[in-house]
Amino acid sequence: QLIAPRDMVALLRNMLAAQKELTLESLVLRTPEPVYQGEASTESENTEDSEARAREPLLYAHDVELTVSGGYLDVLHYLEKLETMDERLGWLQLNYEAGEWPGGEARIRVRTLSLEAAWLGV
Repeated sequence: QLIAPRDMVALLRNMLAAQKELTLESLVLRTPEPVYQGEASTESENTEDSEARAREPLLYAHDVELTVSGGYLDVLHYLEKLETMDERLGWLQLNYEAGEWPGGEARIRVRTLSLEAAWLGV
């Protein structure tokens, strides 16, 4: 199951509502990236047809980068909430910089997949 771009608004709203213990500093919608089929092909395939298919993306990866401030354990609990919120949502990257105890700042990159290239719903 993929997330349709029109459903992203509700998903982003739920993501933000799930982080009550943290303060949202920024939210950046990254440019969607095409996901292409692998290089596997058979010799009997027409070269032109396989090249045309190879240029057409199968899916689009939509990344959202959240920057939140708060304690390390609060960020950890937030990531646990994200993981259980929607099976079509995954986080790719976490950078946490400790500040004055107990605070810190976390940059979290979350990804969804879609058949459409545009962030139509946002």
